[in-house]
Amino acid sequence: MSALAHAQRAVRLSIERIGDRRPRAAGAPGAHEIEMNFLIALLFSLFIADRALALDVPPLKSLVTDLAGMFPPASLEDLDQRLRRFKTETANDVVVLTVKSLDGEDIEKLTRATFAALPLGDAQRRRSVLLVVARKERQVAFHAGSQLQALLPEPVASEKLQAQVALYWDGLRPDLGIHGAVHYLLRVIRGDIRVGSQTEEEKLEETSS
Repeated sequence: MSALAHAQRAVRLSIERIGDRRPRAAGAPGAHEIEMNFLIALLFSLFIADRALALDVPPLKSLVTDLAGMFPPASLEDLDQRLRRFKTETANDVVVLTVKSLDGEDIEKLTRATFAALPLGDAQRRRSVLLVVARKERQVAFHAGSQLQALLPEPVASEKLQAQVALYWDGLRPDLGIHGAVHYLLRVIRGDIRVGSQTEEEKLEETSS
């Protein structure tokens, strides 16, 4: 049960236990009002805490942040350079984050919160995509800015990205799956392919895989 649910239950039980109170002096708050104000404050604080991220993710200062250690140095540098070239060519950002574990956090919630905290202006945020990979849970999620969302309809886009990364979960080079997912995103944003349709080239690639 979440902290918010616990708080709601506590408030409900406390209200039920509040009995008759002695008459109070004129203008003085009664015990009922004091207890209710306290419970409302408690509920609000737990409501906020319930929405705070349990997983502490530092601010992303580069296009690829590999907290899970999934990339060899050369591979990390190669992907970073590809994303920088893509940004120069298209004015769109693709940002990658890997984490060792979600520690019980919901990956969609983590992705939305991290996307909102990206050090970008509003205009650039609308032209950005964040890809998050959780190594322990083997989960992949993304969040796209408003100008790119139509290109990446759910749930198909998430399924495609998950499938790309999953190809290499058990291999010696899990970074290759992330390269594949990023390559897919770049092609979609460029207009080379469309989510939900499959070209003959893609069919051959899928058969080969």
